[in-house]
Amino acid sequence: MTDRRATGRRVQRAGKAWQKSAAQWLREHAWPHAGYEVRQGRGDIIGTWDLSVECTTCRWDDIWVKLAQSERDAKARGLDLACVWKRRHGSADPGAGAVLMTAKSFFPMIRQLESLDKREMDEQDAYDRGYAAGLRAGKKD
Repeated sequence: MTDRRATGRRVQRAGKAWQKSAAQWLREHAWPHAGYEVRQGRGDIIGTWDLSVECTTCRWDDIWVKLAQSERDAKARGLDLACVWKRRHGSADPGAGAVLMTAKSFFPMIRQLESLDKREMDEQDAYDRGYAAGLRAGKKD
């Protein structure tokens, strides 16, 4: 019986270490305000805007349970997006992990990013055309 409890504690420590390293990785690469916080039913990482992030070291067989948990946490927080960040076996680098979302979340998110990118490109083109027209007008004076 002691063996099972020791294994459980070891798994909990590994999970907590993964959550902390994932939050640190996010602070360094994407979200400067990301952090690991213990909150029952609220996701593992905070500071990721409208995204609920559930970090896990579970087996792939259990990943759908974690995704359902992340979606419940997102709903409880009033967020639209939820994902599971799975640690890659044999690697301590969070950047090597996998992120899992449902298709109903992923594809609309990508479409929105593409439309924002297009809008930004259109604004840059308009600026460049206006700058070129102003430069030509200035040379005529």
